[in-house]
Amino acid sequence: MAREAVAGALDRIVALLVRKRNLTEEIRLMTASQSALLVPEKTEELLAVAEKKQCLIDEAGRIDAAVSKLEEDIKSAAGAAEQEKTFEERLERAGELRREIVFILQETRRFDERNRRKINEEYRKLRDEMQSLRAGKGLVKAYQAPAGRSGGCFIDKKK
Repeated sequence: MAREAVAGALDRIVALLVRKRNLTEEIRLMTASQSALLVPEKTEELLAVAEKKQCLIDEAGRIDAAVSKLEEDIKSAAGAAEQEKTFEERLERAGELRREIVFILQETRRFDERNRRKINEEYRKLRDEMQSLRAGKGLVKAYQAPAGRSGGCFIDKKK
């Protein structure tokens, strides 16, 4: 791989990692804001946010694949040790971006865990309400008078 090609690949890696950092930051913000949508009245909004968030996660996965391919291309080039010295600044920037991405993902996991606990709490409340309603329905049926026949009459047409 020529020196210019390595430089271009490293620049592309840095650009992709910047994009991924921005995506992970957006995912983190969406995850943090989801807690306000974890109520039954806002289910549609929550599903829309979850769908958009999944699209961003998929894009981040595609970026990872592209970065891996570029890194393999660079590693397969001759004189990797020399290139590391020559392109040290770009490699350092890529390392910084990776550390930022990991930090953002850790924060996102914490928000996700908090949201998961809130969802479980809402689920338990809903389940308890459903059980209470079922029990109440049984009581109502037990004390209701059975449905009697209406005041109709029979007409014999054979006469």
